[in-house]
Amino acid sequence: MPALGINVQLRRISSRTPLRSTPIAILELATGCEPFGLRRGEQTVFVQERYLRTGEGVPLRTMVENFFTRHRRIKKVSVLSVAHDLSKTYGVPTDRAPLPVPPWAPETPPPLPVTSLHIGPMGRKEETCPLAMRALSLETIARFGRENAIAYMDGSSTGGTGNGGYGIYFLWPDGSTTRKCGPVGEWTCSYEFELMAVTECLRIVIGKQREGAALPGVVILTDCRALALGGSGSECVGEAVLLADYLLKTEGVQTMVQGIASHIGVPGNEIADGLANEGRSMPQPRKPLTLSDARSVLQHGTARLWGAAQLSRDERFPRFYEACKARDYLQCLPRSDAVQIFRTRAKHTLLLADRARHGWSATTACRLCGEREETITHVLSECREIAGDRLSGWSARPMNEILWCCDRVAMSTAAKIMRKFLRRAMR
Repeated sequence: MPALGINVQLRRISSRTPLRSTPIAILELATGCEPFGLRRGEQTVFVQERYLRTGEGVPLRTMVENFFTRHRRIKKVSVLSVAHDLSKTYGVPTDRAPLPVPPWAPETPPPLPVTSLHIGPMGRKEETCPLAMRALSLETIARFGRENAIAYMDGSSTGGTGNGGYGIYFLWPDGSTTRKCGPVGEWTCSYEFELMAVTECLRIVIGKQREGAALPGVVILTDCRALALGGSGSECVGEAVLLADYLLKTEGVQTMVQGIASHIGVPGNEIADGLANEGRSMPQPRKPLTLSDARSVLQHGTARLWGAAQLSRDERFPRFYEACKARDYLQCLPRSDAVQIFRTRAKHTLLLADRARHGWSATTACRLCGEREETITHVLSECREIAGDRLSGWSARPMNEILWCCDRVAMSTAAKIMRKFLRRAMR
């Protein structure tokens, strides 16, 4: 369980204040964390799926398979019984693919790839201008030269866990091109069809090499960073690099892997994306469900169960849920501003109008001007006592646009106005 990361996010939007009535559901939404019970159930089913994919005769697999076949006199609830019941709720397919066996012995480390690994210097996609990222990507691709074969590859799936397809666009040194697309299968996660694209890409290179074509080098461009980087460490590599290293050792082709951003207007990547969509619409072959596919199915099931439960209990759920999926500058604000904006969004402030809803105040008149009710809209756009702190044109903007917008300056200013008003009102 990623407990450390979740706790860091929760601490960012929570603080030691006298008001402790912020709903836990909204805290979970703001941090993008499903409830602990759903996350625990997802992990329980995932462990069962991993055990059932081990080899024949492995004690863990035998224990799971024989759990419900034995006659039990005493009825008791265990982890396996909970996992069995939750599997029906999540609807995980039972056609399972075994865990892949690495080509090296368990007691020896994996072979170090000699493939040149280039992960672009663009940084995080969310923090970089798309035009600047496109220009930098094209410049990075141009550095490889026209003497090398350039391979653009992409994958696509329906709903993240539906029908999958891959697309490959090759630009050869002589100016010719090769296009290929195909289906991957039902219940395919995003990582699987990206990996299928790399595999088919290397097959094309091997066929070209065996036909007698002289290839000084091949540059594989992928927008899936997980394929190139297997982890956060500098020594971790992904399956794309290992497959490229295999091609280099067996066929003598110099191979390089380059990570680029997706959907920024790189021509070859857009062509590969269109081919992947064509492959997704083709008849899908039935294939066993890998462990990565099972994880994606469980994650989508958790999101589905979470949304169905919350929509009927809290009318604010759609607003917070859409903010979690969209780009939100809340986490980019300083902690004090983020706490204030979050509590203002949830309408759990120390304003008299909000306190009156809980029965904590008998009056709702503004404590500074006394003209209207002390609401969020009044404080941010109407109260004349703090008019000098507002931005120009502030009163013409709806409050929802200020609190939920992608304007970091406006959100930070709103937080400062709320804090200043409360300090003066509570003297």
